[in-house]
Amino acid sequence: MKTVKCDITLLEKERNDSKMEKTKINLKKGLVEVYNFGEIKLHCYQTNDLMSDESYILENQENLLLVEFPAFYDNLEEFESYVKGIGKTIVGKVFSDHPNGGTIFQDVKGYASEGTIKSMKEGTIHGLVTGFETSFGGAFAKEYHKITVF
Repeated sequence: MKTVKCDITLLEKERNDSKMEKTKINLKKGLVEVYNFGEIKLHCYQTNDLMSDESYILENQENLLLVEFPAFYDNLEEFESYVKGIGKTIVGKVFSDHPNGGTIFQDVKGYASEGTIKSMKEGTIHGLVTGFETSFGGAFAKEYHKITVF
């Protein structure tokens, strides 16, 4: 394991010197907090679902990158509408633990590690999705996104 040393004082100074702006946008069910760092914005979509999930959108001047997706259909509709409303090209979607919700943005390349892909087929993610489908029935978005690149 490689150890990395950093100067916390320097990090604090950089954080305090930054011109980050935070905006809150209330949606019908969830809400989005947008952290504007200048060249990059981080949109944090809080689903307000039974599991208090969160999905993320990274935005630069031209593109969007989606990170994780909501677990329930009603949130997927709201998330999709919000993302489309930004009006920028989606260059990819990245998954670690929430590859379900594959009914939206099907034409966008999906990225995940080999470990995530294996877990979707036979591991923890597969077990959770199966259990959630049983527990939440038709409200749970059980469809996986197609992972095209890892």
